[in-house]
Amino acid sequence: MHRAAHILGQVELKGAAVRSQLSGLPGAMARHRGAVGDLSGAVDQFVKVSRS
Repeated sequence: MHRAAHILGQVELKGAAVRSQLSGLPGAMARHRGAVGDLSGAVDQFVKVSRS
């Protein structure tokens, strides 16, 4: 989540650059969801919404 906020907060980036940086984030979050314990539901929701 912090990584997504950091990427989205970079106002100097254009849309294509933001999409490029965010493209691998949902997959990485899904792979590591077990490490977040009780927040795994939030990760699942973020991944679901990000891919739609």
